[in-house]
Amino acid sequence: MMLGLCLSASAAYAGVQDITVTGVGVHKDIEQAQVLALEYAKRRALYELAKKWPVDDLETKLKRLDPTIFEQSLRGARTVDFKRNGDVLYTKTIVSVFDAPLRRALKLPSGLPDATPRGAGVIVLPVYKEGEQMLLWDKANPLRAPLRRQALTASNQSVIVPLGDMKDMSEIGSDNILQARYPQFKNLLQRYNAKEIVVALFSPPASKKDATQVLVNRIYDGGMKPEIFTIKAPKNGDMMARYRDLSAVVVRYAAERAASTAGEMQAALEKASSQKLLLRFTTMAEYGRLSALVRAAPGARELRVDSIALQEVAAVLYHETTPEKLRAYFKKKAVKLKEEAGRWIVSLR
Repeated sequence: MMLGLCLSASAAYAGVQDITVTGVGVHKDIEQAQVLALEYAKRRALYELAKKWPVDDLETKLKRLDPTIFEQSLRGARTVDFKRNGDVLYTKTIVSVFDAPLRRALKLPSGLPDATPRGAGVIVLPVYKEGEQMLLWDKANPLRAPLRRQALTASNQSVIVPLGDMKDMSEIGSDNILQARYPQFKNLLQRYNAKEIVVALFSPPASKKDATQVLVNRIYDGGMKPEIFTIKAPKNGDMMARYRDLSAVVVRYAAERAASTAGEMQAALEKASSQKLLLRFTTMAEYGRLSALVRAAPGARELRVDSIALQEVAAVLYHETTPEKLRAYFKKKAVKLKEEAGRWIVSLR
């Protein structure tokens, strides 16, 4: 397969970057070729990002990483152009990468602090309404770019404005965004490791001199809470300045929600029981199955990884159950367990 590469990145923010790469997919069916090209682009973007770091034998270490590390690092991907040559499809793809999980897995300093616990983030979905027209994922939505810039530079990775790739668009669209309730966002929340959704609805004012009003609807597990924010019109009536001001208000609101959620999660973990674990495995696929079983244990709240070695991972399982019930669960799932110096060593063989 011939590989082409075009790389650029918005390096203003070290934690999250949008990287443009050329994806390549070879298949007679164009839809399948697009799938292959997108997967290649995602991996290539992570590799190109990690190449900038001081890591020896990078390719080997990346191959050995837990596949979930890549899932945690990817914030989204969107193909903006493509060219087909026979069975070969070349795509220009923008990949949004959150570098903290990859840095941790490669045992590098985290760059900017990863202050938001996994699962405590807030997704912001900007909706632009003018007359009967509703824009969400559309490139023409004037709120998307300023909101993404504001989220990347001002929220310490706690506020997420998705790129709007095919997976995002399959979950929610402009036709149902205003009627959607929390369960309908479940897959989107899981994909971005987030806890809440903020839908920001904006309609342009009748006059440039009029104040801006934005309806911010916080959607959470248990209900929703709509609020209206009013923002003064810029002196010169500049719409771009209006969008920037609006974005700052929405991101600040979402970041406050993320900080509150993070505090609640941390407080809950401090009250939970904990068990030190050493997960042992032969292949990364085996580790994926084992870690999934541990996370699915009854009463499990969070599995926090402390260190990663070639064939073992040291972690702490926070839970709200008893050691006896955990042992019974592992036995039922054919997970082998032995205790050593207060730590449980678990494996599948």
